[in-house]
Amino acid sequence: LLKIIDSCQNHRPQIILLFDEVEPITKMPWGRSFFANWRSLLHNTPNLSEYVSAVFAGSSEMFEIAKDIGSPLGNILIWRELELFNQEDTRLLMTIPSQQQWTDQFITNVYNLTGGHPFLIQYMMSIVHNNNSENPNEALAQAKAKFITEQRILFQNWLEKFGNTAAAIYSQIMDRGALQRAIILSEFGSSANRSLSILSHTGVVRIDNASDIAIVAGDLFQEWFRQFGSVSITPTLADHVD
Repeated sequence: LLKIIDSCQNHRPQIILLFDEVEPITKMPWGRSFFANWRSLLHNTPNLSEYVSAVFAGSSEMFEIAKDIGSPLGNILIWRELELFNQEDTRLLMTIPSQQQWTDQFITNVYNLTGGHPFLIQYMMSIVHNNNSENPNEALAQAKAKFITEQRILFQNWLEKFGNTAAAIYSQIMDRGALQRAIILSEFGSSANRSLSILSHTGVVRIDNASDIAIVAGDLFQEWFRQFGSVSITPTLADHVD
């Protein structure tokens, strides 16, 4: 890396490395040393640290890196949680790649079905676009059926990563409607903050930052959860859920 930097006499280089899905690393015996070495490279290596950046991406286990008081990277990284697209972002993702204009109602239908989840938008629109149907809503219905038939294991994987508390919270929001964070915390305890975070960046719950209200996002996952999802309530949690 130093040789690369030294060779760029006429430019100011910035080397950025992306580590996607780092969860397996956190579980390895050498995982902590891995992150400690990256802290050293990013923060404590003269003549090099200022030219090197890193992005670490993942889901639930990222919380351990961010919140662990002894985490090597905990206090040197900027932490951002991915959020769902709003309806305007959904429209842009639907129209720009395909160079096709869709009706406002169809955009709303896709947004309601996917909740603004970029992967689900792309999946649905790839099928709609290849369908060449004159009725895009009919093609969207086919895309939905195809996903439930062929890709529903993805939702099962999401559910398994949620953990029991997050799944129980999702079930409550789904059945009771929008809930304020304070109400959820009063029923599930302070650990619910982490569960809400997981639900939010996975893309099944949308949290309004202004009102701090959580609401279910996306009809597709909600329908799957009602049919295939399950929540095992531990005895200590049952009273809170009731």
